[in-house]
Amino acid sequence: AALRRRARLNAPRLNDAMLTALSTYASTYYRDRTAPEPAVLTRLMQQAADRVLGAPGARVLLANLIYQRRAG
Repeated sequence: AALRRRARLNAPRLNDAMLTALSTYASTYYRDRTAPEPAVLTRLMQQAADRVLGAPGARVLLANLIYQRRAG
């Protein structure tokens, strides 16, 4: 309950950390014209959540991952 409250109070910081993790993945780990690696993306987001909340315990869950190939 305390961790959930901390997450709710830090929602803007969590959102920013998740966007930063996604940007890091896109610029560092992702290779053009390949399918994304959910395990790597989840790991980066989990590390970001743990860092913002100051303790492990929260779990990052990716419910959907949409990948669209470019034509051509």
